[in-house]
Amino acid sequence: MSADWALVRRAVCEGRARDMVSPYDVAHGGYGLVYLATPYTFHARLGRGRWATEQAVAKAARLAWLGVTAISPIAIAEPMCGANSGLDPLDEEFWSGWCGPLLKRAEAVLVADIPGWHQSAGCCYEAIECLRSGRPLLIEAETAEVWG
Repeated sequence: MSADWALVRRAVCEGRARDMVSPYDVAHGGYGLVYLATPYTFHARLGRGRWATEQAVAKAARLAWLGVTAISPIAIAEPMCGANSGLDPLDEEFWSGWCGPLLKRAEAVLVADIPGWHQSAGCCYEAIECLRSGRPLLIEAETAEVWG
């Protein structure tokens, strides 16, 4: 899986996706369940999987304080791997399938501004799936800074 953000970039330019979204914007958007897309694999390969998980948990907690029900698959999945489960945190095929039902049920997707988000194949895939389904795609970062 590779991160090809061209479709997302075009959606932002066309107004079908929003960037520079704050947690307050999400809270006032009236969304039910929000899928929180965060980078993990890149960080895990560098031994920073726990750090990436903590970042995802912090984002989900901030949204919770604002009244947003956000699901962070990383916040759930990474501890599952450390529970002598035999699950591999880097098995992209397994986790893509596991995350699929969560992604399909979310009313919106928020790509969190966590370092590495724009290089993340998982975040890119989740953003594109959101766009294809016609649901709101929200990106915390200012994409112009990343994409030029």
